[in-house]
Amino acid sequence: MNLPTGKKIGLVLGGGGSRALTHFGVLRAFNERGIKPSIVAGASAGAVVGALYCAGLAHSQMREFRKLISWFKVASPAFAPTGLARLAKLGDIIEKRTGVERIEDLKIPFRVVTTNLVSAKPVVHRTRRLGQIISASCSIPGLFAPVMIDGEPHVDGSMSGNLPVFAIDNNEVETIFVVDPLKHARLSRNPASFYRVVVQAFVISLKNSSPTCDDNEGKVVRIEPQVGFVDPFRLNMIDRLEKLGYEEACKVLDSIEHLP
Repeated sequence: MNLPTGKKIGLVLGGGGSRALTHFGVLRAFNERGIKPSIVAGASAGAVVGALYCAGLAHSQMREFRKLISWFKVASPAFAPTGLARLAKLGDIIEKRTGVERIEDLKIPFRVVTTNLVSAKPVVHRTRRLGQIISASCSIPGLFAPVMIDGEPHVDGSMSGNLPVFAIDNNEVETIFVVDPLKHARLSRNPASFYRVVVQAFVISLKNSSPTCDDNEGKVVRIEPQVGFVDPFRLNMIDRLEKLGYEEACKVLDSIEHLP
């Protein structure tokens, strides 16, 4: 696929726990075809991948980042009634790995979505401390304690829409690629622990909610990897999940003659 010169491209990366590793494959397909987004938006795990990409990390560096982390490294006990654990260490690791402390200092403009637990509204962050906002955007309620921002609790951005197309203004881009790692994800037949029940219930709510595209709908190109069943906590499945993301992205991109 050949993009017209000067075409402004937006990219939206949805959450989904380990399923968001499919984003690595999508980005590899983009790189091979010379597709360079002008703006990226992400929620939850999609925000983690988006931060790495917008910081300018090469594909090999992004993969290496995944291999260096585990739930034991990114989560710490909360010792609080608001959640079992905190994700502050996740934010610290991202800042250290990217060498970027603030969202506005990333090489590609990046929008991170969190959900304000008091107003029940999404908040699109274009500035602020990168690690703090990423941690908030990944904090599944009940499992991870909310992150306080301006005195109010913020939690997982996916609660406000797992595909936050609304984070990109209608006049900023001409085409928006939306990557949904949950569209074809299957659920566990036996979520046999507290945290798996919480996460599965959360995923059900995301799958049953419709993303808000508003005026951007006519500009959207959807990429929906054929994920099937994948344990949302299995971060060691990058090879399989990247392959699924790459295959689906290639299929979609190679079928497009003219972008919206």
